[in-house]
Order: sequence, then C-alpha cells, then structure tokens
Amino acid sequence: MFMDEHRSRLPGRLRRAGLISLSLAPLLLALLGTSAVPRGRSISSTKILPPLAFRQYSVNFHEVGPTANLTAPFAFWNRSDKTLQIVRLEPSCGCLAPRLLGDRKEYAPGRQGLFEVQVETAREAPGPHTYSIKVHYTVDQQPYEELVTFRCKIPERSVTVTPPELYFYQLSDSPLSSEVRVEDHRGKHLKVVEAVSNSPYLTMDVGEQEELGNDKSSTPIQIAVNSQLPAGATTTIIAIRTDDEDFPLIRVPVFLQGKPTGPRHSSGVTPASYQPEKQAGHQETEHAAAAQTPEVR
Repeated sequence: MFMDEHRSRLPGRLRRAGLISLSLAPLLLALLGTSAVPRGRSISSTKILPPLAFRQYSVNFHEVGPTANLTAPFAFWNRSDKTLQIVRLEPSCGCLAPRLLGDRKEYAPGRQGLFEVQVETAREAPGPHTYSIKVHYTVDQQPYEELVTFRCKIPERSVTVTPPELYFYQLSDSPLSSEVRVEDHRGKHLKVVEAVSNSPYLTMDVGEQEELGNDKSSTPIQIAVNSQLPAGATTTIIAIRTDDEDFPLIRVPVFLQGKPTGPRHSSGVTPASYQPEKQAGHQETEHAAAAQTPEVR
C-alpha cells in the first residue's frame, strides 16, 4: 500500500524538479559563459590638493546676539613642501576687517596660522548675511586663491550707525563735511563719549543726544575735512566710543580722495557707489556736494 502511494506521487515530484531545473538554466548558462568575475574599475585620483588648507571653510553663527563686533576665526596650515606666503585677504565688502594673527606673512611647510574677520553688526541690516574672504597667496612664486565664508543672522536693529561709511572726494578748495548718526532703538539711550580718528585731515564734533520717541535716541556727529587732502586715495577709521557695555566701540570707515593734479572739477562727498572714472563728464558746481550712503534698513 505504501509503495503504491509512493509510486503515485513520484510523477508530480519529477515534474516539479524539472520546472526548477528549467528556471535555473539561464543562470547556469550565464555562469558557464563567464570565464572570470569582472573586476571593479580602478579609481586613480590625479587631483592635486591646494597648498593652503583650512580647518573649516565655512562658519555659521546662525542668529547672533546684540553685540558690537562679530568675529569669525579661520585656522589654516601649509600642507605643501615649500614656503607659503599670504599676499592679501580680500573681503567681499568694506564692512569686514580681516586680520592675520601676529601679522605673519610666510609659513613654512606644516606651519599653522590663523586670521580673524570682524563685522560691525551695528552697521548691518537685520536678517541673514553671507560674507566671504578670498585669500590670495603664493607658493614658489605661483599664485593661488582660496575662498572661505561665514554666515550669520543679525537680529532686529538695536544700535545703528547712519551712514555706515563715509566718502569724501575733494576736487576744489571748498570745505567738505558730513554727518553720522548713532541711534539706539533699545530704550537704553546710549551715550556717545567721543569720536576720534588717526587721520590728521578730519575733525569730529559730537552733538547733543536727541529723543526720537518710542524709546529711540539719536546722537549726531559732525565730520569735517579740515585741510587740503593729499593727491590720491586713502582710507581711515573713525572710532566712536560709547558708555554702553554691548557697544563700547563702533568703527566707521572713511574714504578720502585728494584733489587731482589735473584740471579742476566740482568737489563733494560721494556716495558709496561712486566710481571716479565714470564722473569725468559731470558739471562743475560752486558748492561742495554732501551725499551720504543710504540708511541701512
């Protein structure tokens, strides 16, 4: 009886075995037709790394607090086998103040260095900002460039300076002057103690603080060019000192352009977008033009 049952099931098993064999036949034929397992493509990197390397190429501060200065540090090292020389640090805007630590310019192989970038938050508009610094350097007289960035989000205005920078363009003997205002929007009524500059051509006069309402105050500072500027362009800084612990020192960049040696033209204080080579055809005026950069909002 058992044998009869076994014989009755045998054809079904043979059919199943045959179907499995047929399904595996393509795989077996593929394996037999392949003489060797294909090897992965070898990857050879011919890219040469730049001589200057940074610990981090981008710094993100996210939202910063109410501080006068924001400092972004960038550590680097020379990974080449030759001496590296930093030529200059080129900021993306005049609001940045990059500075090499120790003012070192040359870095031997493996030598580390650091430079810092400062931005005056009181002169910047609220909201997200992205800044960049292009590092120009040479190795064995071969020029190179490297770009680093830092980001931050400046909160709503608390202490502001208007305009954030000044431009004096002296084309005649007419006097030049302009005004800077330091405004406190926090209700603390920041007091300006003094305004100084290392330029012998500028004089600063701090005025009385004015109440603007809504817990706002404003202090005017008169800036004047007190003598004839030398020919050519120079830059300087006006340092505004206050009694506020969060904003003890506010810096305002000043661009000075002396009277050229050629024919006379008008004189004035030019806006931030001024380009000397584009102004050759403007008409003469009898008085000094005083134009400031727009208020940062």
